[in-house]
Amino acid sequence: MVPQEPSAAPEVSVIIIVRNGAATIAGQLDALGGQQGAPEFEVIVVDNGSSDGTGKIVETWITGGHPAASSARLIDAGQAKGIPAVRNIGARAARGRVLAWCDSDDAVRPGWVAAMARLQAGLAGGRTLAWRPDGSADHGAFPDGLTATEYLPHAGNCNMAVVRDHFFEVGAYDESLPLYGCEDVDISWRIQEAGYPVHYFPEAVVDFRITARSRVIVKTFRSAKARMAVVLRHPASQLGRPPTLAAVLRDAGQQTLWLPYRLARPRPAPRSRWLRGWVASWGRLTGFAVYGIRRVPAKYGSEEDPLAPLR
Repeated sequence: MVPQEPSAAPEVSVIIIVRNGAATIAGQLDALGGQQGAPEFEVIVVDNGSSDGTGKIVETWITGGHPAASSARLIDAGQAKGIPAVRNIGARAARGRVLAWCDSDDAVRPGWVAAMARLQAGLAGGRTLAWRPDGSADHGAFPDGLTATEYLPHAGNCNMAVVRDHFFEVGAYDESLPLYGCEDVDISWRIQEAGYPVHYFPEAVVDFRITARSRVIVKTFRSAKARMAVVLRHPASQLGRPPTLAAVLRDAGQQTLWLPYRLARPRPAPRSRWLRGWVASWGRLTGFAVYGIRRVPAKYGSEEDPLAPLR
């Protein structure tokens, strides 16, 4: 499907994807309603099959008479499979020059849209402040800047903007990536590999809700698995040191061997750090088996790519 071409378009399209976000999405919508100094912008909420009344909450906000809701839309994406696919549905529907991404369980600060509207080329990330479920701050959860890697920096989907034309030029989000697929890392790298810049806008601030600990372990495994997929699809990211089966097996084995000792004597690091490291090592091993040994292919860049017409 070719994306809708802008016509009398707003400057920014804010896109929120959600599934069962009834407990939090009203807060994010109200935060968008409180933007200051922003150019004209639209809000697009893409509902990926919510069953908790999320859609009703969004519709009530849209019809509630708030000025920011005058160009808001709720899109049904209940049949879409995978977060990248849901994000692409929102991007296709967007009319703005800039696509700005935030999450349904966070809250943007009043200057967020105005900051993201400054983007003229490539992609940008903002400042993300993390808050634990008990309301306390986690100052080490996010860097004060883009996330650095040995290869290229990247922004996170919870606080990101990209020039619409450049987003579709590089093929949009890769829909073949798995759940928690590091699609933000992948799109950030592809934008830079195409010659476009990435920026950091510290005035684009988002208050981020940290996931309950019971869900962190599953996300850690899936993110590590997906990160291996991204690494294998960007050979240049390894600086001549591509991952090998021996290396990922050795890492998982060492993490497993040391885990009981580290959990028994956690200082100076908390037990949760060692547990996440162990889970991540097995996620990387699983990812290598799927994407390195089985060689599950990426969709973008092939004739069968369903996003190819978007380029």
